[in-house]
Amino acid sequence: MLFRSQLSDGSTVSAGSITGRSWILDGTDTLGSGPTVNLTIADTGKHLIRLEVFSDIGCRDAISDTLIIHSPPVASFSFNPQYGNPPLNVSFTDLSVGGATYAWSFGDGGTDSISGPSHTYIDTGLFTIRQFVTGPYGCIDSAKKQIYVIRPVLDIAI
Repeated sequence: MLFRSQLSDGSTVSAGSITGRSWILDGTDTLGSGPTVNLTIADTGKHLIRLEVFSDIGCRDAISDTLIIHSPPVASFSFNPQYGNPPLNVSFTDLSVGGATYAWSFGDGGTDSISGPSHTYIDTGLFTIRQFVTGPYGCIDSAKKQIYVIRPVLDIAI
């Protein structure tokens, strides 16, 4: 997972002008020296961002803040049976990680909002099932699978 953002400096000086900046990540990585910098972080957790600003008359000031990057949820599910004839009652098992709330779309107009629902397919067809998982910090992931609901063809020979 990559976190990407653009940081912007809103610093001002009462006399003179800003002549330099230094953006620092986690005390060691210099991100850049412009009024805006692009930030890319591959690790979850806490990261310290520091901005140092320099003026043309020798003044210097700095500000630091902590950026917390949380793991996003990962949507995943299974269902049983995998196919059948209508009316087909299907049970869904939530296999997601990090979910706080759930939304399901069963492809035939039916929906649900619990982690492990069941749904009955009345009509035949190929239906796309979608699971939307929202983590505790608002990040969303989704997964989709298909189910084929058909009437069996009987071939009887005498």
